[in-house]
Amino acid sequence: MRSFKLKYWLVLLCLFCAANVFAQGGRVKHRQFYPNEVEPTPNEPYKRSSYRVNNESREVADWAPENPKDVLWRKDVWRIIDLSDKRNELMQYLYGHNDSSMTLVRCLYEIVKSTDSVSAYAFSDDTSYTLNGIDLQEIVEYNKDSVVAYGLYENWQYDRKFGRMVVRINAISPMIRTKDDELAALFWVNYMKVRLLLNDYYIKGVKENIIFTDNLENRFFYSKITKTRTPLN
Repeated sequence: MRSFKLKYWLVLLCLFCAANVFAQGGRVKHRQFYPNEVEPTPNEPYKRSSYRVNNESREVADWAPENPKDVLWRKDVWRIIDLSDKRNELMQYLYGHNDSSMTLVRCLYEIVKSTDSVSAYAFSDDTSYTLNGIDLQEIVEYNKDSVVAYGLYENWQYDRKFGRMVVRINAISPMIRTKDDELAALFWVNYMKVRLLLNDYYIKGVKENIIFTDNLENRFFYSKITKTRTPLN
């Protein structure tokens, strides 16, 4: 009886070691992911979308779909990227394929104007409403040289499937300073709807150019969190 139990545990130990060896051998090592991406599974591959910058063809990975069942904890975060901060001064202008400069407010306006699926919206008493073309044009033309910051609305969540924190940018906004010396958003745009279009623009770095979305998603900026919200509050 004792010999049978010993053989039984030895078999289990061998199976456990073999499973670990195969698991280690099946992993892809040194795979680089964007901070906001979720590691793909065999049944959930990345969707690839190509873009070009500096006449070089590159690819950007779409974010994997969110599964609410895997979210153990989440919170919403609002942050401000102050362009007057010298550490963020390179983000004041975006550059396109023809190397012409453009501000973010002008870039977003052109995307909204030329893309039917993208809208600009504003808030009034915690109620959002969509800006029509005329109102948006007046806002941009009047404030195009007054933008002093970017606003980001993010979602932070802990995904138990991958055992790590996942950060997604939900919306982006150009901001101006009011007469009361307070920052105010001109309008908000759904980041996911403009993300691939913003990949056509880059900022000029000291040593190399950086795709604008890479700059945001890899946190190459300095910012201040102004508000957080959890499901409990």
